[in-house]
Amino acid sequence: MDYLSSQLSGLSLWGARSSRPKTRTRIPQKHRKFFVSAQPKNLSRSSLLIGSLLLALAVESAHAKILNPPYLQAVSMTGVCVMVECDTTNAASVAYGPTPAYGRTATTAFYLPTSITTFVHRVWLTGLEPNSTCHYRASHGDDQSADASFQTAPPSGTPFRFAFMTDFQSVDPVQAAIVGQLIETHRPRLCVYGGDMANRGRQYELWKEHFLDKQRDLIARVPFFGAVGNHDGWVENTKAFLQAPDSGSHTQAYYSVDYSDVHFLILNTEVSSDTNSPQYAFAQADLSACTQKWKIVVFHRSAYVGGGHGEHADMKTMSSNVFEPNGVDLCLTGHHHFFQHNLVNGIHHMVLGPAHQGIRDPQNAPYTIKSAKASNYAIVDVTPSTLTLKVYDVKGELLATLMLRRDTESAGSVKAKVDSAAELALPVSAAPSDP
Repeated sequence: MDYLSSQLSGLSLWGARSSRPKTRTRIPQKHRKFFVSAQPKNLSRSSLLIGSLLLALAVESAHAKILNPPYLQAVSMTGVCVMVECDTTNAASVAYGPTPAYGRTATTAFYLPTSITTFVHRVWLTGLEPNSTCHYRASHGDDQSADASFQTAPPSGTPFRFAFMTDFQSVDPVQAAIVGQLIETHRPRLCVYGGDMANRGRQYELWKEHFLDKQRDLIARVPFFGAVGNHDGWVENTKAFLQAPDSGSHTQAYYSVDYSDVHFLILNTEVSSDTNSPQYAFAQADLSACTQKWKIVVFHRSAYVGGGHGEHADMKTMSSNVFEPNGVDLCLTGHHHFFQHNLVNGIHHMVLGPAHQGIRDPQNAPYTIKSAKASNYAIVDVTPSTLTLKVYDVKGELLATLMLRRDTESAGSVKAKVDSAAELALPVSAAPSDP
């Protein structure tokens, strides 16, 4: 609670005398200019103090600022969370509707502080139509954002396109080039991010320099789901700048969400993921109950990789014990700063990124299909029966293609086509053994 609110809450309304012992109220220097010097005899001290505090509060509210263009999280068929970073805890508001005339307004549900005590407000827009366009504009005090629009999630059976990026963590021009290609060429309606938005998540300015400033024109119009990377850490700024949808995990650290025919399971390799962890139990329960046509798991540190930082033991265990028996199609990861396509027991483990110039040399493992030393991102087109993933470098040149085709007449049977190679039949029940 800020100073003004605390003082108001401690006063009796209408100037009534308080039953508490009399104390002298000390007014901070920055607020004294709002107080009158003369006190009419027919007004109590409490009444004057209330009036002056209300005046100060009004002036403070009028000077409130939006510190970062609003962006979109936790999209669903009927709503979205607009993230509005402000310099005060006073409520932000968002006007929204199917046109720039708006017609509806929502206000702050809650906020989380950053490490420098700015406040990222969560404003939930609800009651929207599935697969529809919504315009919105945020306000805080006298400050307003520009109009922006986005699309709500579509129902099952609707084809859609999403983009995957990971390992941003730099001020070099690669990320800006990728964002430009997404906006101008690929036009995804959803983004999925694999972590390492900031090189050091505890440093507020790096979230701005490495991620928010470069992404602003995209994430104001295209909602994203984000996993947490080792450079982000599960720390105050990461929690402030990311908002997960409600899910059975009952935590913001990891979660799942359905979008059209895809079930996304977003895991967090920066908190415990061993067989005794709540995250492992959640992944097991979540995937075993899933009935969506496509199952994609997103996390930062790869379960399987040749070279780089090496395999992640806990995620390998989760892959073999949880992902494989429950028909996961695809794992999207980052962390290693090169492209690599690995196939283990019917699951395509894609190592992607970075969205910067700090690329490394991959090394092929026995399960590796293809590797490339290049900054990269992926575009994924999904229908009820096909999933096509294309990997591009920063120049927009195609590095690799994976097409999965689901046999609707044979439950669990998927055929894969890699680049120009012949189709590979990959029924879950007859997957190749783990090398």
